[in-house]
Amino acid sequence: MKSLSIASLALLLALSGCSSADRNSGDEISQQSEEKVLETEVKAMEINLGDCFFALPDDGNFSTVKTISCREGHGWQIFHQGYINNLSEYSLAGVDEETIKICDKAWDDLPRILNDSALEEYGEATLIEIYPTAGSWGEGDREVNCVIGSDTTLYFNSILDEKYQK
Repeated sequence: MKSLSIASLALLLALSGCSSADRNSGDEISQQSEEKVLETEVKAMEINLGDCFFALPDDGNFSTVKTISCREGHGWQIFHQGYINNLSEYSLAGVDEETIKICDKAWDDLPRILNDSALEEYGEATLIEIYPTAGSWGEGDREVNCVIGSDTTLYFNSILDEKYQK
């Protein structure tokens, strides 16, 4: 099981210029072209760098998440992964502190590594952290996933695409 933490941050020096589409609940997504897009359910401990999500789970603690191709309209993407290596035992405060350090550094690095086009497209994006719960920690989970995106904007490319890098 993983937990979500939301940090409301906007990229500096960026403007919003993103496409949008209608969101529906369920396993299929209806985009502006009315095409149906299939989501794939993945175990939370098996998500990877670059994975995209139409939406994140409503529950703060989750064991599965639905991924979608980043070429399809998506709201969220894992743009950085890190690991908590300096805690000997689980404490929510300790995990939270380490998660914030990992993701804030990755977030602060975005203007340095992304080109102007990416900064413009993701200008109103938010940072969300996905981190271990006490249960997943007991199973050896130390992974932190830093997620960029929005509940109101859809993106149609991966932020990790070479075209977005400086």
